[in-house]
Amino acid sequence: NKYDVALIKAWGGSGTQGSAGGALTIHTGDQNEKVKIHADGTVEVIDGDLKIGTAGHGINFSAFATSGNPSSNLLDDYEEGTFSLAWNLGTSGSAGMPSTYGHYTKVGNLVTVSFQANTTSTSSPSGSVSLTGLPFTVKTADGNYGNGALGFVRDWGTDMPNLRIQGNQGTTTIVLTKHATNANEASEHVQGSDMASGANENYLIGTMTYITT
Repeated sequence: NKYDVALIKAWGGSGTQGSAGGALTIHTGDQNEKVKIHADGTVEVIDGDLKIGTAGHGINFSAFATSGNPSSNLLDDYEEGTFSLAWNLGTSGSAGMPSTYGHYTKVGNLVTVSFQANTTSTSSPSGSVSLTGLPFTVKTADGNYGNGALGFVRDWGTDMPNLRIQGNQGTTTIVLTKHATNANEASEHVQGSDMASGANENYLIGTMTYITT
């Protein structure tokens, strides 16, 4: 028996098959049109996804290079998903974390995350407080700290009107800082003593964007 595996058809400008000046269409074995290449060079995916089969390849925008200093014009990654954070205490003690609501979108090397965190329990927390578990490592590069914003903060033991978040380069850690603009470096980090004790405390809801490797 004879089976049609795929077809490529040439169409004229008037839509007549085989005429000059038209388009090419690619059909799979079910005879349905899947891809169309128009006369102006536009490639249209009628049905299905455009899948890059080899890592390191993607969509190349080098023809649109600007007068800046681009290190790459290749869009080679898109990803979205979820992640979980954990409390980290710099000296001693512990703090429990519920199932956190962490979501991320990665376009090229740019990562945007949104998250909710709080404590289920605390036990003598001491030292600098941070959050670990970002989905990708913060790239070590000048100016890349992945600053973010907190939209909701509640139930901490200390009032911290200057509470901020930023990424720690070379890690998957979010650093929590609280210093005033005239403070020195030694007083900048949120401490275990700033945390409230018990369950359903120390809420943070925020978002952050950073560059990964």
